[in-house]
Amino acid sequence: MEISCSDTTVLPLTKVQLEHYLHSFFETLGFPDRNISLYFTDDQEIQELNRHYRNQDKPTDVLSWSYWEQDPDSEVLGDIVISLDRIKKQAKLHNFSEKVELIRLLAHGCAHLVGYDHELSPLEEQKMLEVEIEMLKRVGFSNIYSRT
Repeated sequence: MEISCSDTTVLPLTKVQLEHYLHSFFETLGFPDRNISLYFTDDQEIQELNRHYRNQDKPTDVLSWSYWEQDPDSEVLGDIVISLDRIKKQAKLHNFSEKVELIRLLAHGCAHLVGYDHELSPLEEQKMLEVEIEMLKRVGFSNIYSRT
């Protein structure tokens, strides 16, 4: 597991905690022995990435690039980038702690890595939400979406 940050910002979770949640999510998704590269940044950098890779000139909370889709046997499922600025803003908006918002975004990013895409259709959005809820229940968050 490669976890890095664009600056010296203190993350809401330790590397050990992040790895715990990620391994649990991978088990739920059926990929227990896989890894990812996880990078934390700010709104400015994620906006640049979003503009470059998705032609959307705005910050977003999480971006993901799947290696699994090209190589289902890849040891690394892919890359996830998360904006720490978005974590702070969305945590306040949803009345979550920054820790909970980070865990929620990790689940969302992991679901994207294995092919779920909420932007394809309402049905796909529902399937992705269901798998995220399952991942979050597994780590002790049984009612996270009932609060939004």
